[in-house]
Amino acid sequence: MKWIICTCIVAVSMPAMAEKNFYPGGVVDETNLTLYSVSTAGPVQVINLKDGSVTGTFAGGNFPIDLNLDGLLAAKVVNDTNEKGLSIINLNPLSGEVLAQSSVLSFPDWVPVSLGFSRGAGSFSTQFSVDQGIVTLDWQAHTQYSGGAAPPPWVQLSSSNRGVGEFKVSMAKTHFPTGLVVASWECSAHAGGDLPCKMPLPQPGAPSILVGDEYILARLTIGPVTYMEVEAQKPVGGGTYGSLPISVRAVDTASQKVLYTTQVGEVHILPPRP
Repeated sequence: MKWIICTCIVAVSMPAMAEKNFYPGGVVDETNLTLYSVSTAGPVQVINLKDGSVTGTFAGGNFPIDLNLDGLLAAKVVNDTNEKGLSIINLNPLSGEVLAQSSVLSFPDWVPVSLGFSRGAGSFSTQFSVDQGIVTLDWQAHTQYSGGAAPPPWVQLSSSNRGVGEFKVSMAKTHFPTGLVVASWECSAHAGGDLPCKMPLPQPGAPSILVGDEYILARLTIGPVTYMEVEAQKPVGGGTYGSLPISVRAVDTASQKVLYTTQVGEVHILPPRP
């Protein structure tokens, strides 16, 4: 079982199945030539790891989870008029065609559902794992007051929510029907109350490391090359608010020479509302 925390998607030919490398925000294929990565724009980005070029985008998914004989598993944000939440998608890793899709996984109305890079008063984090065709999604979320001047205590409390939960979705082609939610649970607390469940919260990802003027969010070494997900420490142009570019960077492990940098997204730091 492997855990993935991530944002864009990258694609290449479908090789024979072997041990895969996982990259926070993406999945690397068995040839170590293609990264399926999360992106701010939404679609999974397919990145050629040899030169950093973006060779495709898969609009059918937002967040890559796993690559296996059945296809590329990804999560997608659903924001329709009648349904909101997440869906688990099985994509053709060559064309991005949607092969199968689960029903919509619904969350409490207050949960700020998102996949990718985000900052703000609302927080939504996920962890995915795949075991014998069952995709497990563990999630946790919280919201808090995001205005300017501090409001009365009761206003702050009324904006405070916390929640945790889990979904298990059957996505293997040998399972019928594909996309069936086989188990789920959720518990929430409001206005500063305690969570009414004793289930463990999903474990946080590895902490980011500040190097120079950038944060290293994740790193993966394959042979002589180290691939990193990096985020700028300060907004473009300086100042307190603005955009923080997030990129995939390849460096020669021995010499630390930068081979390429490919931007996959950005985080927008916005001033508080008055």
